Amino acid sequence: MKVSHEPSVRDRLASIECDVMNGLTPFQRATVEHISGLYANGQRRVLVADEVGLGKTLIARGVISKIARLRESEGDDLVKVAYVCSNASIAAQNISKLAIDGEVQLASADSSRLSMQHLKIARERGDDELKARYIQITPLTPGTSFSINSGTGTMHERALILAVLAYDDRFGKKTGRYERLSCFMWDKRRGSSPGSWNWWCWRAAEDVRLARAGDPERKERAGYPYDVLGRVDGELEESDGITLRSLCDYLDSGDCDRRYERRAINDLRRAFAKVCVDMLSPDFVIMDEFQRFHNLISEDDTETSMLAKRFLGGETRVLLLSATPFRMYSTDAELDSGGFGDSYHEFLEVMDFLGEGSAEAGEKFRKIWGDYTLSLRSLGSGSCDVVTIQPLKNEAETLARSYIARTERQSTGELGPIVDNSTHVTQVHVSPEDIKAFVRMRGLMREAGIRRGLMSADFIKSCPYPLSFMSGYKLFRELETRTAKRPGLVSANKRADGGLLWLRKWDVSYYERLRVHNARYQALLSDIAGEESVHAERLLWVPASRPYYRPSAVSPYSNTQGFSKMILFSSWAMVPPSLSCLLSYEYERRNVLKLRRATGKEYRYFKDEEDRGDEASDSQALPYRRIRFDRELMFVNSPHLKSRSRSCGAPCVDGLPMSCQKHLG
Repeated sequence: MKVSHEPSVRDRLASIECDVMNGLTPFQRATVEHISGLYANGQRRVLVADEVGLGKTLIARGVISKIARLRESEGDDLVKVAYVCSNASIAAQNISKLAIDGEVQLASADSSRLSMQHLKIARERGDDELKARYIQITPLTPGTSFSINSGTGTMHERALILAVLAYDDRFGKKTGRYERLSCFMWDKRRGSSPGSWNWWCWRAAEDVRLARAGDPERKERAGYPYDVLGRVDGELEESDGITLRSLCDYLDSGDCDRRYERRAINDLRRAFAKVCVDMLSPDFVIMDEFQRFHNLISEDDTETSMLAKRFLGGETRVLLLSATPFRMYSTDAELDSGGFGDSYHEFLEVMDFLGEGSAEAGEKFRKIWGDYTLSLRSLGSGSCDVVTIQPLKNEAETLARSYIARTERQSTGELGPIVDNSTHVTQVHVSPEDIKAFVRMRGLMREAGIRRGLMSADFIKSCPYPLSFMSGYKLFRELETRTAKRPGLVSANKRADGGLLWLRKWDVSYYERLRVHNARYQALLSDIAGEESVHAERLLWVPASRPYYRPSAVSPYSNTQGFSKMILFSSWAMVPPSLSCLLSYEYERRNVLKLRRATGKEYRYFKDEEDRGDEASDSQALPYRRIRFDRELMFVNSPHLKSRSRSCGAPCVDGLPMSCQKHLG
């Protein structure tokens, strides 16, 4: 056996911390030192609200090095770090950046399902190599870790639950209950084969057996998985759902109630998730861009919030990362829509979380912040002056610094020159069609009988072709429901639409220039894709802002000085998909025109264009997943009706395939 005499991570923590801190800029080091001081003084929750691009992930890396030293002084033999972010792909990218040493163990983002963490924890109990690595970083995502929906989970998850339950004498393989339990845990309606389910059951049983064999706490009917079984039984007894006793009664009855079985599986998943939350007990939790899963820090009574409270409670230290932890303000339209909360309420909710839900701390903050706010309001009336406000401002800032660390670009000179174009305002030219789109949308809703909650003008102004991109909104679903029995209403509006509310498939199919009647979109398009723009469609990568080498005269980057990224903000969920689709289409259209001129060939947006007249083949067209085309009008009033002919070889009448004639009515 080869014995390594190299010092472990724990032995090298001091030098590792020194290397990590030396790799940070002065303002990043100052932020890390400030956070470390707060943790050492008993504060357990801190927010880093640095502006975008200032290296919040690197700051978190520095904090990990400090936490490791702190936990070592507190006698911890393994530092467990949980990294929570919005999705698994981001987690896979960022956890490698958080590793302060090559020996730090990085868990896979694929194994982040919360109800299955007990197996991973059991395997680690006797893992001396893991303890030598000393630091473990586990990625978690809210969608799979904290949100237990009403479904039955994955096959692997159900098989692992069955493997643990098999150690309970009431569900052992020697009893008839095991086979019946396995049958409904299979959930064959999900489409899996018996062979696939049996393989997962075998694998899960082997995983549990091996984990138990390596458990140093293993005794007769003790250790893993008996400790998990006892906790799950207790959780189920305290819940309002099924219990293991009632599950035995159901299996003995011989009934086949699919609704009960799905509810039983869901209750078991919830119980295992709660047990795993208690078993994880991380030392340090990093919540990256937490505003995307704000419900994890809210004080509501949802199960997601309750799981998060158990996960983040106790002595766990938490670091929130976000440049925009709460909205700066709420518009009247947002408040009227009911889909957005009050921005001030969001701010107080974040501060309550940082104060660990303490009523005393929350009341103190509200009083100090409220006094400061009132003094600012009275400044304009002359009843208060700057000298009077200054002590209130200092008190509010001191209190905020005990929770929050924020660096702004203009407060540091370490990032090179700052270009301030805050005085530059793009002129937006509103056309009559912009107004017509709003009027036509209001008219369609009135005709459909939707009287309440008519959308604001800002809703229409934010996105071109709203009915092609707003499928996720309640308003759109209600509009579909109301017009289902009145198909003529939609057809009539589409014929009179003129490309205001619906995107016309025919134009996209032939790579025509879209007549987008939206002033904001036109201003954006002119800014990033106008005649004087860099022509980003020619670039495979964004050019370096501070290049190591000067580009040559024939380089693709030779005329890209000043080109950079642009950040767009919107309160409407349909804006990102609409802009990404329309701008991507515009750049693709320009490249296709160049190909047409170079090759003399015709190009179509859709594959197998001759089949697109058949509704059954719509699922094969990529844009149908996100865009609702004006299907009934895609051949009406089109310049291609007489002038274009199809190259697909299908029989044509007036330039159209026979399969498309039904659309002409």
